[in-house]
Amino acid sequence: GPLPGDLIKVPAEIWLGGKLASRSYAGRSGCCTGLDQIAFVVPPNVTGCNVPMAVKINDKVSNFSTMAIAASGRVCSDPGGSNGTDLLNLFNKPNLTIGSIGLSRTTSINAGVGGFGGGTTKSDDGSASFFKITVPPGQLLTSLVQSVNIGACTVSTFSGQNANPLTGLTIQGLDAGASIGVTGPGGNRTLTKTNIPSIGPVYNAKLGDATPGNYLDPGTYTIAGPGGPDVGSFNVALTVPPALVWTNQESINTVTRANGLPVTWTGGDPNGYVDITGYSFTGQTATNIVVALFTCRAKTSDGSFTVPPLVLLSIPPSGSIAGFAIPGDLSVGTSIVPKNFTATGLDYAVATSLVSTAKSVTYQ
Repeated sequence: GPLPGDLIKVPAEIWLGGKLASRSYAGRSGCCTGLDQIAFVVPPNVTGCNVPMAVKINDKVSNFSTMAIAASGRVCSDPGGSNGTDLLNLFNKPNLTIGSIGLSRTTSINAGVGGFGGGTTKSDDGSASFFKITVPPGQLLTSLVQSVNIGACTVSTFSGQNANPLTGLTIQGLDAGASIGVTGPGGNRTLTKTNIPSIGPVYNAKLGDATPGNYLDPGTYTIAGPGGPDVGSFNVALTVPPALVWTNQESINTVTRANGLPVTWTGGDPNGYVDITGYSFTGQTATNIVVALFTCRAKTSDGSFTVPPLVLLSIPPSGSIAGFAIPGDLSVGTSIVPKNFTATGLDYAVATSLVSTAKSVTYQ
């Protein structure tokens, strides 16, 4: 096999939780033919149960992975998320049952496709889903129960017709009753049950009335489920935060991926987070399409965040289908600290709300 040795001329950068780690070795393993290794030092103040990490060499970026980091001991923790003890309890369950409730207000500024379908729309939506996931022995997909670390980003990539990030897991929808109620300052609404073939029941609804997007004003909302064959009754109070003002929104139309992307804002939930998400895809047909989605999270009080080139270079430049240019998407929104709730039949359940603005952009 090849002799070990640090490949000093290879500019491998190790990024962990949005920070550049100090590299101490990158080269042949000295162990096994065909195996290279990188040794690095975890940057100060980087902790969490789902810390994103990636390697960058020039303008080429690896897939994103995650690792758990604790400042001391062996128990990780995330603000608003699970700690290491909670994750260990989930890890030991071969059948993991998860509940998720979300309220969202979205303002979309759409450029359309080929000059058609553009405009600004607003939508208020509610959703709830409950699943039993059969996890392979000795594994736990932490992204099922963990969000992105504050100050960091992660990237998910899908190709061809494989758009399911949970490939390899068995997923079965759980029945939480005939419907789920939402009560707020604007009155009562109902999340209706829909049975999806091969999966099972999910609950969702457009929450505005004759005027779309006119229900989820800032305030407190109660989501209540009567209980069903698989999930017991529950009642959770959820706050919809005031909208933030995306102050440099109008200036962002074309994103040069190699330069990074500064985003600035005011307002929002002062105790919550700002979520910055975007996607882009390339390919001519459904069989060769490549789609990548990035998600970044910052404290609302920060007022700004720069999506780094490491992240943007992980998504493809905006593509076209049948000769029509298809723009990508960029969204900036304010969300509350996720709120855990309990119900019989669920191992882990969380509710959250998001108020966001999305617009079409071109990634180049």
